[in-house]
Amino acid sequence: RKCVLLWVLSAVAIVVLGNAVIHSKIFSQASIETIDAPFVGLRNDHIAVAADNTPNGNTQPRRKWAYVYLMAGCDSTNPGNHLGMLYNVVVAARVLRNAGSKVDIVVMVEMFHSAPNDRLLPEEERMLRESGVKIKYMERSNEKMTFHEATLRKFEILKLTEYSRVLYMDADVIPFCSMDDLFDLSEPDPQALADQGLTQPVLRENMVLTWTSSPANGGFFMLRPAPGFYDEIQAIIERQEKEASLITKGPKFNQTRGWGHVFEGGDDVWTTFRHIEDRKKGLNKKWAWHCEHGDQGLLYYWVKYHRRDVSIIIGPTTEHWVDRDGSAVLDHRDSLVLDKYACVNDQAPLVKDRGFPSPALPYTSFRHFTGPNKPWLRAKITQIEKGEAAQAAGADIFWWQTLRDASLDLNFTIQFGTVAQTTAYGRSNSKEQLDAKIRKRVQQMEGNTTR
Repeated sequence: RKCVLLWVLSAVAIVVLGNAVIHSKIFSQASIETIDAPFVGLRNDHIAVAADNTPNGNTQPRRKWAYVYLMAGCDSTNPGNHLGMLYNVVVAARVLRNAGSKVDIVVMVEMFHSAPNDRLLPEEERMLRESGVKIKYMERSNEKMTFHEATLRKFEILKLTEYSRVLYMDADVIPFCSMDDLFDLSEPDPQALADQGLTQPVLRENMVLTWTSSPANGGFFMLRPAPGFYDEIQAIIERQEKEASLITKGPKFNQTRGWGHVFEGGDDVWTTFRHIEDRKKGLNKKWAWHCEHGDQGLLYYWVKYHRRDVSIIIGPTTEHWVDRDGSAVLDHRDSLVLDKYACVNDQAPLVKDRGFPSPALPYTSFRHFTGPNKPWLRAKITQIEKGEAAQAAGADIFWWQTLRDASLDLNFTIQFGTVAQTTAYGRSNSKEQLDAKIRKRVQQMEGNTTR
């Protein structure tokens, strides 16, 4: 089962390209089939309330939230590619529920283009459902995607308009505790906000984390879905690709304009943990960071320059960007504001090495097993050690012991030695993949012209 559970970070949802329609069927607004998990309900202080009417007549839910994972490229004929990521979702769900989270957990599943089956095996669906995970099947591509194309499918979370906030995590990310408070800080109960003497939420409607090599980590972020948002982000992708097709020499990504914004300097620059000094000098004016041409560039553009409503967490500092007269403006900065809110019911209190670039929250609330550093890919630790997960001193051992506990409770057998070293779409998001996609688009447009 070739199953790419996309790790971050990791970009492009396949789009309508000019007159040539490529995979447009995949991204229809009603293309997600849902299998509900048996778990239902929210904590009393996280109750979803009546929906608001939007100007276009649609309704928008309030205080209805979800953690969301993505599995893409699943194929029952080759089970090795997906098992580690599937197990990761089970582990994550167990941690969240043990920590007291009452927020929905969703996994979006895309079957590989040539897979003979339309869904996961019944046993795999059972594992997810009994872990409290809702399964949403996506329409598949009609041809094999590149890793670049596959990773942008994460933005299909904008189709989940039954939720007012979704916190996306790559399928190689595990939480250590309940992070329900992040939703509540972005969308608090109005009366609770007033009781605390606050006039606005602690977090904006979107939230991204700066990382070591990107101003917006594509493996952990929160967005507000709403009717029409997915169509808007698809239009941004199409516009960028049309512009890229006009570039005749060199890479097909314009690092001055990027996804549609020219940095002006001053506050209007980007930063990562490796470029803080450059930011202070106003030097970060190019779209030039890890995966700027893919999901991490599109995410940064979407929340900061298109929606213009985002809290950007940079270690202990949080910047809040808002819309003023059609421009993104830095409203204010906070320091250590999220440290006032606990990582609720930490399930791995002895795990100190969490792979974070900052000791501030929420960086320490989760672990991102990037590249080959995934528990299921490291042969030396694929035998589960005896002991309680809560007593594990390392994130890898914590992962395995939590999986063992889940296998005992849910009655499934962990399949050692069958996990592939890569995904159905590889694991490299290169500019060459973008260039190849643009060349293909130009060829198809030329073919349409000659007909």
